Amino acid sequence: MKVLASLMKKFNSFFSVNWVKTLYFNFKFLDKKVAWRLPIFIYNRSKFSGKGKIKIKSTKILPGMIKLGINYEWSCISSIGIKLRNNGLIIFYGSGLIGNGSSIDVHNSAQCHLGKNFGIAGNFSLYCHALIKIGNNLSCSWNVSISDTDHHQSCNPETRELYDMTKPVIIGDNVWLCKHCIISKGSYLPAWVTVASMAMTNKYYDIEKYSIIGGIPAKILSKKILRLSMVRVLQQPDTWNKTSGLRILNPLID
Repeated sequence: MKVLASLMKKFNSFFSVNWVKTLYFNFKFLDKKVAWRLPIFIYNRSKFSGKGKIKIKSTKILPGMIKLGINYEWSCISSIGIKLRNNGLIIFYGSGLIGNGSSIDVHNSAQCHLGKNFGIAGNFSLYCHALIKIGNNLSCSWNVSISDTDHHQSCNPETRELYDMTKPVIIGDNVWLCKHCIISKGSYLPAWVTVASMAMTNKYYDIEKYSIIGGIPAKILSKKILRLSMVRVLQQPDTWNKTSGLRILNPLID
């Protein structure tokens, strides 16, 4: 029975991938020397466009190490996998996954960096018009938005002085973004910070490890928190990957 269950799990994993779009996506955005390894798997009814590039800066390139549009969180029920428009540069530093119902929009000359072992539940949106840098081990709940732009140019109505339309977003290692939070332009979140549900960040947060910020706009709260699942992640060897792809494609994959 265990053997049958294992085979069924492999069977379901294999056929849940949208292989046509996976092939097209990898050869459209990646260098051909990397694309043939199919490091990015595409799931569900995904859509993508643009003339940008994707780079993977990892010591090991494995098939399916990055999963986009996968049904990952029970609360995310969208039939859409991921909508991605890339006219800039997206850099992945290792494995990770983004759940279904998500959208990523990277504009001309913009750069979006995602550290290794990111886990994004779904119904996620990211708008990068200049620069977004996300550190390692991001934990991101559903219905989270990250944007480095206001999308529209604005000014002081009296002096006509133009306001900055974009400001970089920098997120440190091991950050936890709880459901329904908004990370706005100019946000700097240091390592180990937790952003509470329904919060909105909009500035440089020079705060201690394990701090929680919440509210609109977000302010530091008195309580501190350490997520134990993240401690277990950091206890893994350097070669550990949040997602290593499909074992059915490579018997050496964990």
